[in-house]
Amino acid sequence: MPLFSEINPANAAILLSAKGIQLVSTPTPADIQVIFDPNGPYGALLFKEMQAAYPFLPVRWVPVGVFGNNSIEKTATLLASTDPISALETDLQQFNNHAANGGGLIVNPQAPPLPAETQRLGKAMLVWGGFTPMVVFRDSQGRWLRTGGASLVVIKSVLARAASQ
Repeated sequence: MPLFSEINPANAAILLSAKGIQLVSTPTPADIQVIFDPNGPYGALLFKEMQAAYPFLPVRWVPVGVFGNNSIEKTATLLASTDPISALETDLQQFNNHAANGGGLIVNPQAPPLPAETQRLGKAMLVWGGFTPMVVFRDSQGRWLRTGGASLVVIKSVLARAASQ
């Protein structure tokens, strides 16, 4: 069973201010957020597991460039993409654990630098635990909780506690 830790409202605001990619449109923002590094194998694994089991689940994927040797550039490319959903899917569905840079997304050297909000989130998530993927969600009492892991057990536990899922 995954462990959950509470995130205070100020830290949740940091997450919500960072640019993300919501896969399923809803009238309100997704209650489930996944902080991931585009070069991280476990983020790619979680993405594939979630897409297979819950293709219509509204989840906001929030990239941070903290681990890989070109993670910052890849995060900037994702966020600047004209079709961020397609870019996210390309990167995480084509992930190669044996490649130095993992995902299938080609870095755009012309991409603008990371937004300040994304940089702030990258620093904050290192303090929150420093792991990706980090699943952050609002529970039925309105609290923001975080956990980690790349398995359906984690997602099922999150869904059992999430506010509107």
